[in-house]
Amino acid sequence: MGGQCTIAQVTTGRRYPLTALREQRQRDARSRTFDLAAATAAVTEAEAAEAQAVAREARAAGAAAAAREAARRLVVDGATAATLALAEAHARSRRQAAAGAAEATARAQQARQVAEAALEEARQALGEAKAKGEVVERHHDRWRDERRKERERREE
Repeated sequence: MGGQCTIAQVTTGRRYPLTALREQRQRDARSRTFDLAAATAAVTEAEAAEAQAVAREARAAGAAAAAREAARRLVVDGATAATLALAEAHARSRRQAAAGAAEATARAQQARQVAEAALEEARQALGEAKAKGEVVERHHDRWRDERRKERERREE
Protein backbone atom coordinates (compact mmCIF):
# COMPACT_ATOMS: atom_id res chain seq x y z
CA MET A 1 0.00 0.00 0.00
CA GLY A 2 2.61 2.58 1.00
CA GLY A 3 2.03 6.30 1.14
CA GLN A 4 -0.07 8.40 3.37
CA CYS A 5 -3.81 8.34 3.79
CA THR A 6 -5.33 11.57 2.51
CA ILE A 7 -8.88 11.04 3.70
CA ALA A 8 -8.49 13.38 6.67
CA GLN A 9 -6.95 16.05 4.50
CA VAL A 10 -9.82 15.89 2.02
CA THR A 11 -12.59 16.09 4.62
CA THR A 12 -11.11 18.64 7.03
CA GLY A 13 -11.30 21.65 4.74
CA ARG A 14 -14.69 20.73 3.31
CA ARG A 15 -16.90 20.55 6.39
CA TYR A 16 -18.47 23.75 7.70
CA PRO A 17 -16.66 24.51 10.97
CA LEU A 18 -19.74 25.91 12.72
CA THR A 19 -22.10 23.05 11.89
CA ALA A 20 -22.82 22.28 15.55
CA LEU A 21 -23.56 25.92 16.30
CA ARG A 22 -25.72 26.22 13.19
CA GLU A 23 -27.76 23.17 14.20
CA GLN A 24 -28.08 24.46 17.75
CA ARG A 25 -29.39 27.81 16.49
CA GLN A 26 -31.92 25.99 14.31
CA ARG A 27 -33.08 23.85 17.25
CA ASP A 28 -33.30 26.94 19.44
CA ALA A 29 -35.44 28.79 16.90
CA ARG A 30 -37.71 25.75 16.52
CA SER A 31 -38.02 25.47 20.30
CA ARG A 32 -38.84 29.17 20.62
CA THR A 33 -41.49 28.75 17.92
CA PHE A 34 -43.12 26.03 20.00
CA ASP A 35 -42.88 28.26 23.07
CA LEU A 36 -44.61 31.05 21.15
CA ALA A 37 -47.38 28.68 20.08
CA ALA A 38 -47.88 27.55 23.68
CA ALA A 39 -47.95 31.15 24.90
CA THR A 40 -50.49 32.04 22.22
CA ALA A 41 -52.67 29.14 23.30
CA ALA A 42 -52.37 30.25 26.93
CA VAL A 43 -53.51 33.76 26.03
CA THR A 44 -56.46 32.34 24.10
CA GLU A 45 -57.44 30.21 27.09
CA ALA A 46 -57.02 33.14 29.48
CA GLU A 47 -59.18 35.35 27.28
CA ALA A 48 -61.89 32.67 27.17
CA ALA A 49 -61.73 32.24 30.95
CA GLU A 50 -61.96 36.02 31.39
CA ALA A 51 -64.99 36.19 29.09
CA GLN A 52 -66.68 33.44 31.10
CA ALA A 53 -65.87 35.22 34.36
CA VAL A 54 -67.29 38.50 33.02
CA ALA A 55 -70.47 36.68 31.95
CA ARG A 56 -70.78 35.02 35.38
CA GLU A 57 -70.24 38.39 37.05
CA ALA A 58 -72.98 39.96 34.92
CA ARG A 59 -75.40 37.13 35.74
CA ALA A 60 -74.55 37.36 39.46
CA ALA A 61 -74.99 41.14 39.46
CA GLY A 62 -78.34 40.74 37.70
CA ALA A 63 -79.45 38.14 40.24
CA ALA A 64 -78.38 40.42 43.12
CA ALA A 65 -80.30 43.35 41.63
CA ALA A 66 -83.37 41.17 41.08
CA ALA A 67 -83.22 39.87 44.68
CA ARG A 68 -82.86 43.41 46.04
CA GLU A 69 -85.80 44.60 43.93
CA ALA A 70 -87.92 41.62 45.04
CA ALA A 71 -87.18 42.43 48.70
CA ARG A 72 -88.23 46.06 48.11
CA ARG A 73 -91.48 44.96 46.45
CA LEU A 74 -92.24 42.73 49.41
CA VAL A 75 -91.85 45.73 51.73
CA VAL A 76 -94.22 47.78 49.55
CA ASP A 77 -96.70 44.91 49.39
CA GLY A 78 -96.68 44.64 53.19
CA ALA A 79 -95.20 41.14 53.56
CA THR A 80 -94.65 39.60 56.99
CA ALA A 81 -91.43 40.11 58.91
CA ALA A 82 -90.41 36.49 58.38
CA THR A 83 -90.87 36.78 54.62
CA LEU A 84 -88.91 40.04 54.60
CA ALA A 85 -86.10 38.42 56.62
CA LEU A 86 -85.91 35.53 54.14
CA ALA A 87 -85.93 37.92 51.18
CA GLU A 88 -83.18 40.05 52.75
CA ALA A 89 -81.08 36.94 53.46
CA HIS A 90 -81.51 35.86 49.85
CA ALA A 91 -80.55 39.35 48.60
CA ARG A 92 -77.48 39.29 50.88
CA SER A 93 -76.37 35.90 49.53
CA ARG A 94 -76.83 37.16 45.94
CA ARG A 95 -74.71 40.26 46.76
CA GLN A 96 -72.00 38.01 48.19
CA ALA A 97 -72.14 35.82 45.09
CA ALA A 98 -71.83 38.95 42.92
CA ALA A 99 -68.83 40.11 44.94
CA GLY A 100 -67.22 36.67 44.55
CA ALA A 101 -67.87 36.77 40.82
CA ALA A 102 -66.28 40.23 40.62
CA GLU A 103 -63.19 38.90 42.41
CA ALA A 104 -63.05 35.94 40.02
CA THR A 105 -63.24 38.36 37.10
CA ALA A 106 -60.35 40.37 38.53
CA ARG A 107 -58.30 37.18 38.92
CA ALA A 108 -59.12 36.15 35.34
CA GLN A 109 -58.06 39.58 34.08
CA GLN A 110 -54.80 39.30 36.00
CA ALA A 111 -54.20 35.82 34.58
CA ARG A 112 -54.80 37.16 31.06
CA GLN A 113 -52.30 39.98 31.65
CA VAL A 114 -49.71 37.48 32.90
CA ALA A 115 -50.34 35.29 29.84
CA GLU A 116 -49.98 38.32 27.53
CA ALA A 117 -46.68 39.24 29.21
CA ALA A 118 -45.46 35.66 28.70
CA LEU A 119 -46.55 35.89 25.05
CA GLU A 120 -44.54 39.07 24.57
CA GLU A 121 -41.50 37.41 26.17
CA ALA A 122 -41.93 34.41 23.86
CA ARG A 123 -42.11 36.73 20.84
CA GLN A 124 -38.93 38.48 21.89
CA ALA A 125 -37.15 35.18 22.57
CA LEU A 126 -38.14 33.89 19.14
CA GLY A 127 -36.93 37.10 17.51
CA GLU A 128 -33.59 36.83 19.30
CA ALA A 129 -33.23 33.16 18.40
CA LYS A 130 -33.98 33.88 14.75
CA ALA A 131 -31.53 36.78 14.72
CA LYS A 132 -28.77 34.62 16.19
CA GLY A 133 -29.57 31.91 13.67
CA GLU A 134 -29.46 34.45 10.85
CA VAL A 135 -25.95 35.49 11.87
CA VAL A 136 -24.75 31.90 11.59
CA GLU A 137 -26.65 31.38 8.32
CA ARG A 138 -25.01 34.45 6.79
CA HIS A 139 -21.63 33.14 7.90
CA HIS A 140 -22.48 29.76 6.38
CA ASP A 141 -23.48 31.43 3.11
CA ARG A 142 -20.20 33.38 2.99
CA TRP A 143 -18.23 30.24 3.83
CA ARG A 144 -20.03 28.28 1.10
CA ASP A 145 -19.38 31.07 -1.43
CA GLU A 146 -15.70 31.11 -0.50
CA ARG A 147 -15.49 27.33 -0.98
CA ARG A 148 -17.20 27.64 -4.37
CA LYS A 149 -14.79 30.39 -5.46
CA GLU A 150 -11.84 28.27 -4.33
CA ARG A 151 -13.13 25.34 -6.40
CA GLU A 152 -13.57 27.58 -9.43
CA ARG A 153 -10.03 28.90 -9.06
CA ARG A 154 -8.66 25.37 -8.79
CA GLU A 155 -10.61 24.30 -11.88
CA GLU A 156 -9.18 27.19 -13.95
